[in-house]
Amino acid sequence: MKFFNYLFCKLYSLSGSVAQNLRIPVFPSIVGISFYQVLNIFTICLCILMAFDSLDEINIYVNLGGMFLTGAILIFNTLYYGRHERYRSILKEIEKMPQTARWVSNFFCIVYLVTSLSAAFFAVRGCTVLFASY
Repeated sequence: MKFFNYLFCKLYSLSGSVAQNLRIPVFPSIVGISFYQVLNIFTICLCILMAFDSLDEINIYVNLGGMFLTGAILIFNTLYYGRHERYRSILKEIEKMPQTARWVSNFFCIVYLVTSLSAAFFAVRGCTVLFASY
């Protein structure tokens, strides 16, 4: 969870600097964290369904499960970061990190974001190739 807390802190600082007129840049950060978590789960599920060659079930699972999963993760993250203003303690904890640990965490955040997006792209691309072969 420390990695997602650090990623939340980075998204929080980014949304605070981009949208200065927002009073609370917490919600865009929560949406960003939730987006990447849903993207990862979606990619894993899509790869599993393709591995088992379950083409008929992909539409059902993606549509129904995706909406439920997105809502559940968004609610969980809102409760986790927003309850008792936990995000403030997370921000204070991240500020105390040494500079070398921040550099390493920044590197892993960039790798995570790029890997998540590219894995989702290739999973969807593989799925369309698989559909085209039938």
